Amino acid sequence: MNRMEATITKDYKIQLPIEVVKMMMLREGDSVMLEFTPEKLSDKCFLIQEETERGMTSEEYFCIPTRIMEDAGLVDQDIQVILGDEELTITSSENIVRAMPPAFYEALLEQGVDFTALANDVAERMNEDVLGS
Repeated sequence: MNRMEATITKDYKIQLPIEVVKMMMLREGDSVMLEFTPEKLSDKCFLIQEETERGMTSEEYFCIPTRIMEDAGLVDQDIQVILGDEELTITSSENIVRAMPPAFYEALLEQGVDFTALANDVAERMNEDVLGS
């Protein structure tokens, strides 16, 4: 099978390179079949990491495009996913810590608490409450 790269135009059309059009002797209105590999699409997405490879492949998943994560400022952040009643919140550990009252934050800071671990635990407890109900 021959491989090629194509460009997606501003109006979401696929623009084939002229060499490919000539090689395939295509004319306007001809149909072509597009084949893609879903694994490659996932390279552009935020995925929730599973403990095992089996966990990643044994169930369907939603894909959040990286550009949305970038727009939200969540790239290269420690991400927390918080479940709610018919809602899902994706935030950073830093935002969870920032939501604490300043007095709590200061007291925990004095105790040398690992705030990333704290945020992980808070998100886990919140999700246990939702999943348990």
